[in-house]
Amino acid sequence: MLQHVESVLDFVGRYPESAQNHVPHLGLESGVSGIAFAAHLLGKAHDVPALMTQAGNLVSWMRPFEENSAAFAPIYDDHDLSRHTHRSILHGPMGYLLVSALVGDESQTRQRARAAEDYLQRCAAPFGLLEFAFGSAGALWGCARLVEDCPERPTHGCAIDVGLALMNSTWVAFRKYRQSLTVERTSECLGFAHGRSGLLYAVMAFCIAAECEPPREVNEMLEELACLGEISQRGISWASFYPNLDGAKAWPGERESWCNGAAGFVPLWYLAHELFGKALYSDLATKTAAFLATSKGNNASLCCGLAGHAVALGYAERLEPQENWRVFATRALEWAGIGQIELTHRNCSLFKGALGVLLAGTQWL
Repeated sequence: MLQHVESVLDFVGRYPESAQNHVPHLGLESGVSGIAFAAHLLGKAHDVPALMTQAGNLVSWMRPFEENSAAFAPIYDDHDLSRHTHRSILHGPMGYLLVSALVGDESQTRQRARAAEDYLQRCAAPFGLLEFAFGSAGALWGCARLVEDCPERPTHGCAIDVGLALMNSTWVAFRKYRQSLTVERTSECLGFAHGRSGLLYAVMAFCIAAECEPPREVNEMLEELACLGEISQRGISWASFYPNLDGAKAWPGERESWCNGAAGFVPLWYLAHELFGKALYSDLATKTAAFLATSKGNNASLCCGLAGHAVALGYAERLEPQENWRVFATRALEWAGIGQIELTHRNCSLFKGALGVLLAGTQWL
């Protein structure tokens, strides 16, 4: 990735000037917050302070737009999800505030603290959904990031307190939701962005960051999820929904993507192994990574394609450094076209664009 750092540095530095004639989208998934976050993580991973400074400057440039509703306009046609945009870590102000709290240098300490305070206040308001992409699980993951990356008081202590309350309320609601599935005979989404694996990941990430005990049913939920995996010659994968009651045809990437498939399950099992130390979870992580190892994907993105595969294979490498996971991850990035990437306003998003491909060499989640 080092050969791309200079181009990212140049692109991020020029972004405000080239985008000054319109209201930018500030979301984390496809907007400017994702660009700033990616630049910060790349600068941190490769020890390039200038890139981290540019990321902080980009956050400062975003600030005048934060009260403009157009800066967080829904970008998907799904009305049921779009009405939850204001609570979404990926698409709404929550993600922007989280990035504003995490990114910047010492001269921006006060601004970062104010953003963290605003973020945590919003975490205390009720959520309509429990999922990672548009609900309380994503906000809980943000609390975990604040606990890990903001050791200073009072942000650190507040993030733990707010996160604990959010985790408990989310888990109570999740328990009720699980009970309703049996009564209403409906299926459950299992994927990372919208289902159980993302919620479990957020809970475990917060517990590890805050050094607290997880809800007692977490291990039980993980073991049940493990039993729903489907074994093939390639490895292990999961359906997006279980049970698939209406027999709907799955879209091509649902078995492999981060948002709904195997690339999201690898970090889940990696974190489960880190928290509980069970060999089962380590084995599930590597066997799920094996499912991705030879895939040429449907696109290059972090969310739905090959960059997400490369990230997942990186988790497998940390579990089995003696194996060939790095070879497979490198090949996934080559198939994603990493050697020919040129950053433009059309392809620069974190989850759906070229920055996600460049970030695939780091542990971003």
